[in-house]
Formats: sequence, C-alpha cells, structure tokens
Amino acid sequence: MSIVSVLSDYISTAVARPLPEDVQDAASRHTLDTLAAIVSGSVLPAGEAGIRYAWRQPRADEAMVIGSEFTASAGDAALANAMSGHADETDDSHEFSLTHPGCGIVPTALAVAEREGRSGEEFLRAVALGYDICGRITRAAWPDRPAMRAQHHSTHAIGPIWGAAAAAASLASLEADRIPYVLSYTAQQTAGLRTMLRDGPDHIEKAFVFGGMAASNALRTIGFIEAGWTGVDDVFTGFPNFFDAFGKDSDPEFLISELGSRFVIAQTNLKRFSIGSPAQAPIQGVVDLLRDEGLDKRDVSLVRVRMSRSLGAVVSDRGMPNINLEYLVSAALADGDLSFAASHDTRRFEVWQADRDPRVVIELDEAIEPTLQAFVRIEMSDGRVFERHETEVRGTGANPMPTDEVVAKALDLCAPVLGEDVSRELIERVMDPRRIGNVRDLRPLLMLP
Repeated sequence: MSIVSVLSDYISTAVARPLPEDVQDAASRHTLDTLAAIVSGSVLPAGEAGIRYAWRQPRADEAMVIGSEFTASAGDAALANAMSGHADETDDSHEFSLTHPGCGIVPTALAVAEREGRSGEEFLRAVALGYDICGRITRAAWPDRPAMRAQHHSTHAIGPIWGAAAAAASLASLEADRIPYVLSYTAQQTAGLRTMLRDGPDHIEKAFVFGGMAASNALRTIGFIEAGWTGVDDVFTGFPNFFDAFGKDSDPEFLISELGSRFVIAQTNLKRFSIGSPAQAPIQGVVDLLRDEGLDKRDVSLVRVRMSRSLGAVVSDRGMPNINLEYLVSAALADGDLSFAASHDTRRFEVWQADRDPRVVIELDEAIEPTLQAFVRIEMSDGRVFERHETEVRGTGANPMPTDEVVAKALDLCAPVLGEDVSRELIERVMDPRRIGNVRDLRPLLMLP
C-alpha cells in the first residue's frame, strides 16, 4: 500500500480504535497540560489577541472560546484557543521533531469534538492521532537533525498543521477515500518561517506560528473536503511532491513507520516549569541543588550556568520573563523554586532589569551539544562548591513527570482563572475521559460564567 493509503486508513479509523492503557494515560496528561496552558494563556497578550479576533467574527455555537464568555465557529474557537495554548512557554514539546504538538492539535480536536458531539475517549484518541502525524512529518522531511535545525522553515508550524488536520478529519468522520484530499490541501497550506524567533515580548506572532495557524488552516481544510472539494490524490509521490518542497534527503516511509505501535504522545515532553524548553535544565539544576544540598540562598556567592550556544541563545537576555534565563535563575535563587507566577511577573522582571543580580553568570559554549542539558555550579560564600550536570530534564522520557506533578501544575495554572473548585473538577474529568459523555459537557468548566 502507498503511504497515502496507509495514512488514510489509519486516520479514518482512529477515533473508533481504543488506545493502549498507557497511551490513553499519556493522552490524558498531555491534554490536561495543554488545556491548562490555554486557560493560563487566555489572560496573556497572545491569548487575549486570539479571543479578540474570535469576538469580531460572526457568532456561532459550534465550540467554546476558553477563558471567555462566548462560543464561536469551530475554526475561530480553535484559532483563539491555540493562540492561548502558546501564549507563553507552558505547553509541551516533542524534541525529535522540533515541534510543540499540543498547542495546535488539542484546540483543533476540541473544537471539532464539540461540533460533532464526540465523547471524551474519542477526543483523546484524535489527540493521540494528531501527535502521531505531527511527530513524524518533520522527521520524514528532514531525517538529519542538524539539517532540520539549519533550514529556515518553522518545524513548529509544519508538524502541528499536519497533526491538527489528521485529528480533525478523524473526528469529522471523513471516509478513507476523502483523506488523500485532506493531505493534499494540508500540504498546500503548510507554512511558517523561523522569522517568528524575532517576535516581540507579546508572543503573538509566535503563538500564531506554533498553534493558531495550524488550528485555523486545519479547520479550513476540513471545511473544503466536507464541501466536496477534490484535488491531488497523492501529494507524496510524483514530481513535484511534498518532500520536494519541504525537506532534505527525505525519508517518506518514516511517516508511516510503526503507526499503531509507537505512539508519539508517549514520547513527548511535558514541562516541569512554565518556561522555554532550553531553560528547563538550568532551572532544574539550580532548584534541585538548593533543595538537595539544603543551601541557604543568602550564602550563595555565584551561580554559573554553562549550556549549548545555539539553545542558550533562545533564552539568554530575552525580553520576556519566562524565557529570560538570567532572570529565571535569579528568581529561582530568590524563591528556592520557580512558580508560574514568578516566571510571568512582568513587574518583578522590570525591577530585576533595573538591578540585575551580579551573582548569576550564563556561559554559552559552542562545544556543548544542543540538547536539553546544562552544567550548573553554585559557589557559597564559605568556599564550598556544588555542581550538577543536568541531562535528564523532568518531563522528558528519561525523567517523566508523574501524574500528581502534572495535576499540581494544571491546578497552579487554572485556579487563578477558573477558581480552585472548578479547576479540580476539570482535572478529574480529563484524567478520566469516561466521565465525559460529550465534550460539550466541559463548557461550564472552561468558560467564564
């Protein structure tokens, strides 16, 4: 069978196919983590921008706009919620495909599941499907990671639109013979440039590239196919094809490799801290050294962090508190931990900018491999030195976040917006999707009264 045929069959049957228990558990954790990111992001500039856009469009009752009082069309709701999902750096990430799957896929699947009256289990199956496609498409296009990193298309835009389109197609009950057209129109709408790395502190264009564009394009594609549009029946073969336009030394077969047995959602990273991925290892090193060694922050004379130059450049001396590593280390040193509130406190960030902590030194080293790792050294005023090489970041496959930590993070993110009681009910339902007979039942928990 061709790649298109295998994908079409897999996508069209996904919501009817039960997930292995461990994969369903992973889908619940990642869905909860993404919904929490959307809730907390709905009050940040990028989330507010998405909500304002949806408010200005013709009103519909297809799907909720999370953190608001109104509903919208599935496409507008998905766009707004996806913007909230990457309004900061709270959402999950898949290191090997260089994507943030959740912020584009979960809002898309949620909107279509609402529109179609799907159950919680069907919703989670579509989410897992979306991760499967998202996590494979960029690796199929660029099997060589240095080549993937070196090119100027945004993999963070490419992966999620393919994952979102797959999830939406499955929930919309499109037949297998219609899926090739979904794939072809998704290829036509694949876009995104790494220019978004120069986005300003509001994070609005970056949120659109990482999540909003994927969600809105995917829903547009599904609308085309539901309206009977036809097109190219195999976008992966012939000349030119998708991999001629995107990729280098591509491996198209990787797109269907181990489908149904290797689930990308189970290999995707969650974030212990609501900050940029490259900052996770340094902050983990600082927080864990302070805790494990029982260090008194008042006696710390120096904190030195060494990390990859290419990854460090993403988080060093940036204009937002949650991706400014120098500020984050200072806040973690002061608090002994790093909460969502501290990493997003713009007033505290402004005060720090005016009087930076001289004890914090960040060194970016070309010789360090660009993976999630950091060398952390804490020097005390009495001459003692404590060092740690962080290589197993919390939330990655080597050091996964247990369910209680995922729940605690979600509560920290949701409670300030939704209230603690509502947040706890939301968490319980998402972690046990059998309690969601219809995804619309989540509206009272995710919308403002």
